[in-house]
Amino acid sequence: TIFVLDHSEIDRKDHLEHNLHTLFETYVSRSSIRIVLCIIIFMGLLLLLSSVLLLIGISKKKPGFLLFYFGYGLFFTILCNIGALLLLLKCMWWTSGAI
Repeated sequence: TIFVLDHSEIDRKDHLEHNLHTLFETYVSRSSIRIVLCIIIFMGLLLLLSSVLLLIGISKKKPGFLLFYFGYGLFFTILCNIGALLLLLKCMWWTSGAI
């Protein structure tokens, strides 16, 4: 899912108040929320594909399909860890100088 918006629509929508603007005590624009949701949908579709390939790999004994599932799990774990570290760095930035 890709959203195409012109500049006037983005500027108009970014200035509107939204209940997700205070997520993690930061102000998040609607276009950023849409981009993150598109990434989440894409990762979910990859999970669906890798799960189907895992079932095919187990039933037909194809190691390449099993390797794709393992690779997706590894990539997703690394992505979640990087996201958690970035969130921790953003939320605790003021205490990092005191250590």
